[in-house]
Amino acid sequence: MTIMMHNSICNKVLLLCTLLLLTSASSHANQDDPRAHASFYINTYGLVDPAQSPLAKRAYQIFERIHQVAEDPIGVTPTLKIINSDGKPWAIALPDGYIILSRAALEICYQGVDENTGDARLAFVLGHELSHLTSNDFWHRKMYLSLSGKNNSDSLEKVSALISSAAGASADNDWRKTVRNKELRADETGFTYAALAGFHTHLILSDQHGGKDFLNHWVTQTRTSGGDLHFSPTERSDFLHNRFSAIISKVEYFMSGVRLAHFGQYEDAIHFFKEFRNAFPAHEVLNNLGYVNLQLARKHMPAILRYRYWLPTLMESAPPFVTRNRSVGDSMPLNAQRHLKRAVKYLQKAADSHTTHVTSRLNLTTAYLYLEDYHKARATIEEARILAPSSQQVSELRALVLYGQEKEIDMWPIATRILADIDSASALYNLARLHEERSHDETAQHYWLKLLAQESQIPEAYLRIACKKVSDTQRCKKPLAHHSNHRMPLKVKLKIGTDIESPKARKMLQSWQHQHRKIGPLPVDLYIDPDGNSWLAIHSKLSILAFTNPPYQTTRELITCCDNPVAIEPFGDGEIWSYGNWSAVINDQNVSEIWGTDF
Repeated sequence: MTIMMHNSICNKVLLLCTLLLLTSASSHANQDDPRAHASFYINTYGLVDPAQSPLAKRAYQIFERIHQVAEDPIGVTPTLKIINSDGKPWAIALPDGYIILSRAALEICYQGVDENTGDARLAFVLGHELSHLTSNDFWHRKMYLSLSGKNNSDSLEKVSALISSAAGASADNDWRKTVRNKELRADETGFTYAALAGFHTHLILSDQHGGKDFLNHWVTQTRTSGGDLHFSPTERSDFLHNRFSAIISKVEYFMSGVRLAHFGQYEDAIHFFKEFRNAFPAHEVLNNLGYVNLQLARKHMPAILRYRYWLPTLMESAPPFVTRNRSVGDSMPLNAQRHLKRAVKYLQKAADSHTTHVTSRLNLTTAYLYLEDYHKARATIEEARILAPSSQQVSELRALVLYGQEKEIDMWPIATRILADIDSASALYNLARLHEERSHDETAQHYWLKLLAQESQIPEAYLRIACKKVSDTQRCKKPLAHHSNHRMPLKVKLKIGTDIESPKARKMLQSWQHQHRKIGPLPVDLYIDPDGNSWLAIHSKLSILAFTNPPYQTTRELITCCDNPVAIEPFGDGEIWSYGNWSAVINDQNVSEIWGTDF
């Protein structure tokens, strides 16, 4: 027994020493080998100009969407470069944070398919490479560079033998198994990133080219199989097919949390986000947990604090509070403080895990603003300003932070000047508030009136405050019908609010895809109908519908049908247009989804 323990320790020491030597050598090799850096590929092949190539421009936009939901690797910021190559390297992630994609690889993604399918394929490819960056999957590459300086199968065999013998494992199998499993993990993570970013991932696995799905088509077009370091395209497809339901349901539960939060059901949304975090601890779920706690904090605030400013990053989905006659100095309730501190915890983690994520920094700034921690708010908003210097939301929030930050320095003129340059209803509201706080009543009235001229764009809470400020009693007495009288513009098979145990519902639902599970304390049923629409039931009651093929394709058609929305909320690279108990998801002036609820 003692001898066996000594042998085991020796093997572990040998393995550790081998890895340390190889890591040291590989670090030097990486510095010397030009192929470890994006500049080699850029200088060799040149770049595709997105101004001259619509497909390249589209690829960069898709990369940004994927990057926003993916995790950032430590120490580098992922960057895409599309090189003017008609062959290798097709797609490769480099240790310096760059992803190199060839022009030919880009064209393969869209070959013979529509834009939605091409977008989903490219999102998967980019997500796969981002997964390698996040997981730091370069150690096998670094080690073969340290031994040979070139991609050589004999060198890989040497590395395999060194590591496997030190570990006491089979040199023939374990090295290859490790790399193959990394590729499968990158497939699954890339697929999840693509689904989270809103791409139609089922199209990746559908037969498009004479019975071949995308992975088989890719290998045929690139004439690469990966040898014994990759599973075959069929094995990879089978793996993703087997994992598809689990991945999609995982993402669908995350999106259910997003929809619940959008419709003001924050307590329920928290359970969905925590469930998703257990399976996939991404920064996006941390940001959403922070956002939901921000909104819960606002629910516990007195109206004078909640509506002191109109913070453009926060959706006003809950019914408005009645404004009470309390001073601006009212203290923050303890329940609100607890939720704000939780929000800070989640949002700081989200910002730390993604160095270019603007939304988490805006939400974190808002939390600090409510807590009156102006120095931290200023530091955070300046980070966001560096990342998004032209963002109106960043500028507006920064103006409010500047105003609150330095009591000994009068920042009011700077704050009002920034707000005056912003063309938004929320900026007008905040200008009116800042002038009121300086007793500039006449100027404040001017901004209240300008705000009321945009009545159709103002959430009910802020509209009622504005009309009271100008003593417009007629407008205050109106039922604000334009905020609620437009029904969801589609016919559904089952009404939202239906009991899924009713005979009609059971007959309809029996043929739909179905998952039942407990999410926190909530009994939840998730259904996917034959058209791909998602139905969420909580406590056996159909609560939210996500319609993926809306009858109105463009924003112009939607406005013709249903007038202007009650409110517009940023959502990824697009927007959500809210019409009360239903909303439309907008991307590039197109309607991509319609959500409905009975809340």
